[in-house]
Amino acid sequence: LKMKLLQFFYLAGLILLVGCVQNTGTSTVPKNLDGQANVNMASLIGQKFEMVELDGKPVVLQGYKLPTLSFGADARIFGQVCNVFNGSAKIEKGILKADGMSSTRMFCSDPKLNGLEFLFFNMANEGAEINIMGGELSLEQGERVLRYKRVYGVE
Repeated sequence: LKMKLLQFFYLAGLILLVGCVQNTGTSTVPKNLDGQANVNMASLIGQKFEMVELDGKPVVLQGYKLPTLSFGADARIFGQVCNVFNGSAKIEKGILKADGMSSTRMFCSDPKLNGLEFLFFNMANEGAEINIMGGELSLEQGERVLRYKRVYGVE
């Protein structure tokens, strides 16, 4: 019971922290897989990325796979943090948005994964600046940055 209460308060604190993040509205021109301007959903089809950094720090998880993000036909986005998710996504003016995604509803035993998942869903719902360069994809919202490396797709 004590551990469950501790996890609950940890998660509640993360929710409050992420809720305080605000989008600065500043944006650089996003890059596609070849380093050119204008990332679009069509250029991402068949790409799979694995999360490697959160806010400039390496993501290291004990006993868990790294979170993934994949792009499919018909503007579909797929992935896994703790839960498996999918939904429709769009990129407009360099902002990736995927509100209304469906997801399994498991609670991760690792509070770090719960925080990552909540942050990703928050970014997807509210919109995050997307940049792709040299096999790396980043999602940025205010001061928060999720960085992924490509694990397969167009070279």
